[in-house]
Amino acid sequence: MIPNSDQSMAERLFTTAEMYPDMPALDYFGKQITYQHLQEKIQRLAMIWKNLGIEPGHRVIVCLPNIPEVVMTIYSLNMIGAVVCIVHPLSTAPEMSFYVQDTQSQWLITLDILYGNFRKAVEESDIKKTILTTVSGELPPIPRYLYYLKQGRKSPNYHGDRLIDWKTLIRNWLSPLKVFHHFSTDQPAVILFSGGTTGSPKGVLLSNQNMNALADQVLTRVNPQPGKDSTLCILPLFHGFGLGICLHSVLLGGGRCILIPRFSKKEFIDAIAKCKPTYIAGVPTHYEALINSEKLQKAQFSYLKGAFCGGDSVPLSLIKRFNDFMQSHGGIVSLREGYGLTECVTACSIMPEDIYKERSVGLPLPGNRFKIVRPQGIEEVPVGEVGEICINGPTVMLGYNNRPEETDRVLQKHKDGLIWLSTGDLGTLDQDGFLYFTGRMKRIIKCSGYAVYPSQVESVINSHPLVVESCVIGIPDEYTMSRVKAYVVIRGNVHSREKLAEEIKQSVAEQLIKWSVPTEITFLDSLPVTRMEKADYRALEAMERGEAII
Repeated sequence: MIPNSDQSMAERLFTTAEMYPDMPALDYFGKQITYQHLQEKIQRLAMIWKNLGIEPGHRVIVCLPNIPEVVMTIYSLNMIGAVVCIVHPLSTAPEMSFYVQDTQSQWLITLDILYGNFRKAVEESDIKKTILTTVSGELPPIPRYLYYLKQGRKSPNYHGDRLIDWKTLIRNWLSPLKVFHHFSTDQPAVILFSGGTTGSPKGVLLSNQNMNALADQVLTRVNPQPGKDSTLCILPLFHGFGLGICLHSVLLGGGRCILIPRFSKKEFIDAIAKCKPTYIAGVPTHYEALINSEKLQKAQFSYLKGAFCGGDSVPLSLIKRFNDFMQSHGGIVSLREGYGLTECVTACSIMPEDIYKERSVGLPLPGNRFKIVRPQGIEEVPVGEVGEICINGPTVMLGYNNRPEETDRVLQKHKDGLIWLSTGDLGTLDQDGFLYFTGRMKRIIKCSGYAVYPSQVESVINSHPLVVESCVIGIPDEYTMSRVKAYVVIRGNVHSREKLAEEIKQSVAEQLIKWSVPTEITFLDSLPVTRMEKADYRALEAMERGEAII
């Protein structure tokens, strides 16, 4: 069947539900919800939203972890034409104030145990109604009881005219809504917030077509078996990787989505050991934990069909160690790296199964095009030369919310008549069309006029057998403007850190220009990380300025 490009996310999901009604769509701590049951819940919830006054075009903030309620909420709001603004469950009060103001939302859906983090900000905002749910609502009986003993009795009980309890909301299920709202092609369906390199995060406007196109791209590369394959959904849904690949693509392909509400290495390992998903996706720290997990040392991975990793730069040493680990534990998969950004929902390239090129982030997904241009220009550079990565394809965003000037800056018509997304990332293309990610433009370190790319330096440092991970920043220098400093996490005890530092410097000197050699190396027990567990170079830069302490 050829997908209808005009369909909404909910319509595409319901098409899958009609094909596989009795197959499990969601798995939540062992409780399975079939596609038919999920469809019914979505339809009834959509009618509830309509009766509460949520109309097409209204923006609704969804601040929930990976629980069944968030899935039902996203698709039911989509069904009635509302715009789903998905934000981090651990948002602070200032962050929530920003999200409400930026999106002009009048509705908020969140957890009861999270509401206290930003209660005052919500009460002082234009939010009409806040719907409070709980982690335990869809849990099986025993886990629900254990949750109540551990956490449920401590859950705050909020009251107020602007608050609605989820249980009260669904107590009297209304008749299911059967009619879909038909979005225009330029209307956003989802707003995700980019991390942003400076200043406030930017709301990325994504259409139904964006989301569905990504799912179709992924399914052509993965080709899952409906009813047999499952994907671990631990990556949070406020991130495009979690929403677009681990949830929407899986559901459109008839797979089973294993929901893990807590984004942590421990939960990742526990879920793999217990659920044995056929596909897993994570960030480098997850796979580092997998390799070193005592729990998985005797496990066999013959069931695993795919393992995908995202992040600024996946260390080559990690890829090799993961692949060796799989081979020694009955697995046949290799760790597949890709490249993407929120402005394209998420992944827009991936390494093929049958071809591997060292340090590449793969080939574009079907329908996508890459070109490399002069930084902050549109002139294409020769093959192999470093420049800014530009993307054209069906997943490119509509634009930034309330930021027309920034939208015009990054979405430009080139001489070929096509609209290209200027990513702000540096990279190269080889003769075969494989993409090589070099680094973020804003992370370039200028040393005596020469450009040093931190990701390249980190890659060399991470190749040392005693190094777990590293993060490179630029620090001020009176003569060279900036110089390179490296923060390094090492494996086990090292006899001489001074000797190791010299080995690292020598290795960088042998492989990169001399300005890339770190003038300082600081060893840490761990690196500060972002909420997506990526190395937080901004925190290190702030520490250097005396603004933060690790």
